[in-house]
Amino acid sequence: MRATLGIIGRVVISLLIGIMSLVIIVNVLSRYLLNYSLTWAAETAEYCMVWAAFISMAVLVFRQEHLAVDLLLRALQGLSKKILKIFILLGSLCFFVPMSYFGIQLVIATRGQVASSLRFLPMNLVYSVIPFAGIIMVVGTLILIVQEFRHKEQDAQ
Repeated sequence: MRATLGIIGRVVISLLIGIMSLVIIVNVLSRYLLNYSLTWAAETAEYCMVWAAFISMAVLVFRQEHLAVDLLLRALQGLSKKILKIFILLGSLCFFVPMSYFGIQLVIATRGQVASSLRFLPMNLVYSVIPFAGIIMVVGTLILIVQEFRHKEQDAQ
């Protein structure tokens, strides 16, 4: 399941970065060749980048590939290592849960607003990536905590 979600996440991230790059290239070419700038290009690229960043965070947390300082974790073994891992995961939840909750509040608060240059795009859709990624990070972290409790091999080390 983690592998499937990782593949789906990478495909979505790649598409978003591809769209962002294409929009920027088209806008630069339009500006220099036609002397006309696309009013919606910067905002589209910005939203694609934000979505790609949040989805990347969720995928990396779920796959345990996020940036981490693990000097102490590598030095520990057995039960103390397991306790520290669980403590780190619980600390992560202290960030992911409020991020998800307040992301939902932001989505609700921006209902009815539209993007400034993309009048067809509701802002709550743009901001929905915050609770979406946050909930994925919460679920992924809870799964990692459960796996840590079930993992018996490290206790023997």
